[in-house]
Amino acid sequence: MNAGAVPGGTSRAAPERRYQTDLMMLPFFEAPHRALVAETNAWAAQALAGAAHEEGRDAVDARCRQIVASLGAAGLTRYCVRREFGG
Repeated sequence: MNAGAVPGGTSRAAPERRYQTDLMMLPFFEAPHRALVAETNAWAAQALAGAAHEEGRDAVDARCRQIVASLGAAGLTRYCVRREFGG
């Protein structure tokens, strides 16, 4: 049996991805929700790849600002603020 296999033939690889896929198949999620998940996953794969930074407060704060700016540039922060408040 390979390292990623478990008895019964299922795989332990990327359980969070499998959970996310199962979750998005619930009946109250629709195509726009699934598209948002795909968009967010694509953003994260690009923006967070190799995201190592120093652990000091200034470096962490700077990285947080970079991440929020990147989320904004990708249009993903619009889900954080209600439309009537500028979102």
